[in-house]
Amino acid sequence: VLQSTPAPGNGWHHGLWLPQDQFVEGEQLWLQLASVNSQAMLPLPAANLATPLVARHPLKLA
Repeated sequence: VLQSTPAPGNGWHHGLWLPQDQFVEGEQLWLQLASVNSQAMLPLPAANLATPLVARHPLKLA
């Protein structure tokens, strides 16, 4: 699940929620948004929030 929440001031915080321990830090992600015709490849950052079932990885999207 890709979650976007408003950041203080202007902008957004983006986070990708994934199953815990299914992916590793640095693994390459292919990201394509429904309204965009191109894809972006980015390394998975370290999780900054986790539960026993899922982990949230912060994303910086341009």
